[in-house]
Amino acid sequence: MKRIIVVLLIFSMLCLFGCTVFNNMYFEANKGATLAENFCFALSDDDLNAAQEYLHPDSLLRGDVLSSCLTDLEQNNSIDFSNGISFINRDIKKTYITPRDYENNLMGKHYILVFDILVDGKTIELSFDVLNNEKGFGIYSFENYISNT
Repeated sequence: MKRIIVVLLIFSMLCLFGCTVFNNMYFEANKGATLAENFCFALSDDDLNAAQEYLHPDSLLRGDVLSSCLTDLEQNNSIDFSNGISFINRDIKKTYITPRDYENNLMGKHYILVFDILVDGKTIELSFDVLNNEKGFGIYSFENYISNT
């Protein structure tokens, strides 16, 4: 009888640990999704300073680099963010954690969040790499996967 109780206790502790880990991952992914949405809305408002507030401290997307990335995104897809955006798919399409090391060996949790966004009548798919490490929590990078014209 004692063995059954011990087994049930261990099983309960493992389930509780698993639920806690999943809950933290889900919470951080949703927090990252909110950052990505606010980042896009700031770009839509032509407010690069506000957009930079959602970036991770290690992100290289500052100043002219961010402006250049936005210009490339708009030109490559024949869109203009300042005409307004809407999220077709506000749900997180893909989320996973990966211990990827970048060229500068960033450590932490990376959440890859992919959204469908409607801009100028076109659906574009943007992927955001949200990084959480000891330096902070924010968007490390973003890219346009597919343009659906």
